[in-house]
Amino acid sequence: MERRRQRRKVPNKTLLIIASARDEIARRLSTVWQGSGARLLHPRDLSRPGWRYQPGQIEASSAVASGELISARELSGVFIRLASVSAEDLIEIVPEDRPYVAQEMNAFLVAWLSALSCRVVNRPAVGCLSGPNWRPEQWIHAAAQAGVPVVPIRRRVGFDAAPVPAVPAAPTFTVTVIGNNCFGSNDPFLRRSALRIAHCANVELLAVNFAGSGKAARFFSATLWPDPSLPDHASALLEHLTGARSRMELA
Repeated sequence: MERRRQRRKVPNKTLLIIASARDEIARRLSTVWQGSGARLLHPRDLSRPGWRYQPGQIEASSAVASGELISARELSGVFIRLASVSAEDLIEIVPEDRPYVAQEMNAFLVAWLSALSCRVVNRPAVGCLSGPNWRPEQWIHAAAQAGVPVVPIRRRVGFDAAPVPAVPAAPTFTVTVIGNNCFGSNDPFLRRSALRIAHCANVELLAVNFAGSGKAARFFSATLWPDPSLPDHASALLEHLTGARSRMELA
């Protein structure tokens, strides 16, 4: 009697890392977090059979990552390191269909990730799967709205009208926000300011750059893409996502 091949299900719980197949940091994190059930989900996984999602029934949905079928109930957290699915990510799709398929995959991921009940870092925003991918002026505005002093910015008129922030004269410092924790500086003013900006942007992972320190500090830029593979960052992010600490060291 011929046995039907069944897809093996992963054990509870699973931590998803959504990233490009070219993302080396995501690969390293999946190794560090392997003991917490980490699985990489690449764009090509979205075209594999097994996905299921119906709006209003998120707990009954299922995903496919690293060839494994995963129920939404099994997810302990999701870490997104992908701004969007691009045509270049979909080499298994015929070239003429890749742009359309990428758009459909982005729309699906926004709906699915926004509905998940587990912790998602950072949740999708308009135009980006991993938080608000703002222009420099928008970050400056958010910092000012949060009550943080800023370095002014100006923009040239023309086809190459890139924003030109004033060059900070003071030493610069970077504070990385992970949940309610800060790394990179013990300066209480910088830490409070970075948390305010992250909360204003509604993100849980953010690197914030300041010129100067103490009450003389000025915000001048931020990025949604800090490197979370540093040992203290990786441990803090894992704990924020799942409530569990990593006992492994970076390879």
